[in-house]
Amino acid sequence: MNSILVSNRVTQEDIREICQRCEQLLRTFDGSCILITGASGNLGSFIIRCLLAANEYFKINIRIIASGRDLSKMQRLFSQQRTKGFVLFHQADICSEFSCDSSFDYLIHAAAPTDSHFFVRHPEVVYDTILGGTRRILDFVVSVPLRGMVYLSSVEAFGMTSQNHLLSESDYGNYDENNPRQSYMIAKRRAEALCSQYAHDHNVPIRVARLAQVIGSNSGYHDWHVYAQFARSIVEVSPIHLLTSGRSVRSFCYITDAMSAIFTLLHFGGNGEIYNVGNEQMSMSIYDVAKKLERWYPGTHVLCTPQDTGIYPTLTHWRMNTEKLRSLGWKPDVNQYEAFQRLIASFSCQRIEFQMNTTSNKTPSQP
Repeated sequence: MNSILVSNRVTQEDIREICQRCEQLLRTFDGSCILITGASGNLGSFIIRCLLAANEYFKINIRIIASGRDLSKMQRLFSQQRTKGFVLFHQADICSEFSCDSSFDYLIHAAAPTDSHFFVRHPEVVYDTILGGTRRILDFVVSVPLRGMVYLSSVEAFGMTSQNHLLSESDYGNYDENNPRQSYMIAKRRAEALCSQYAHDHNVPIRVARLAQVIGSNSGYHDWHVYAQFARSIVEVSPIHLLTSGRSVRSFCYITDAMSAIFTLLHFGGNGEIYNVGNEQMSMSIYDVAKKLERWYPGTHVLCTPQDTGIYPTLTHWRMNTEKLRSLGWKPDVNQYEAFQRLIASFSCQRIEFQMNTTSNKTPSQP
C-alpha cells in the first residue's frame, strides 16, 4: 500500500467501516500487543492501518510489532500515520531463523509471496517462504505465551477441484508436484496442516483463515490480480481482456469482510481449526464476473483470447462454504456490485493522483 492509498477517500471509508463494525472486537485488544508478519504486504499493511485507526477512534492502546524484511519500506508505508508509541518496526526475514526480542500477545502471520509470475519463475523460493517460513514462526512461538494467532492461507489450498459445489474446510482436490505454478497452493495446504499439528502437539493457539480472493480499495492501481485487471480496464475505458476461457470458478470477498473475519478468528477461533473466509454470493466463474461488469458499466466489452501462459491455474472450481465461520457470528456485508464499485472508485482516485503527481514533477521546457 503506497502513500497515495493513505489519502484515498475509499480506503479511508473502508477503514472507518471496519472500525465501526468491529468496535467490540477491537476494544478487546486494548492494552495488548499484536505482531504482524508481512507488514509491508497488501493485507498486513491494511491490518496495521485498521488497528492504528481503532486506537485513534476509540482512544485505546493496541501496540503493534510490524515485522518485515525491508525496514525502510515499512517506515515509508506508515509515514503519514501516527505510529510513535504504537508501532515497533521489526526487521526480520522468515526465510531465515525468526526471532523477536519484544513481547507480544497475538500474532497475525501474513507474510507470503502473492505474484503468480513469481510462482512460475521461483517455485522453490515460494515453497520455502510459505511452508518453511511458517514452520520458523511456529518454532519461535512455541515458547511464547500467546493469547491467539491467525495464519492467513488461501483458497488455493483446496488444490485443483473439478466438482462445482460448495467446498467445506475438509474438501481437497489434486496437486501436480511438477507444475511450478502449483508451488503456492501446495505450500499453502501443507502450511495449514503444519498449523493444525502445532496446535495439537504444542498447544499453539493458532487458527487458519483460508481466504477467498480479497477485493479491496487497498489494492494498488497496478495490482496483477484478475479482479484488479478488470477494474483497471473499466477506469481506462478499455476492453476486459480474458487470457483464459474464464470458466474457472472463484470465491471472492471484500476487504472489510476479510478484516472482520480475521479479527473474529483472532478472538473466537478454535485452536488448530481452519475457517473458509469468503462471500458465498460472490462465487462465480471469471467469465461471468467479466460479463456482469460489462452489463454494469456501459461501454465495457469482453474480449476472450485464451493463451497458455502457465501463470493462471488450470480449470478448477473454488466455491467456499462459510458455515463454520458464520457459526462464530461473522457474516459478509459487501456484495459483488458494491465490491467492484468501491475498487473502481479507488482506482479512479489513484489514477487521478498519479496523473497529478506526474504533471507536477515534469521539468518546465526551456525557451
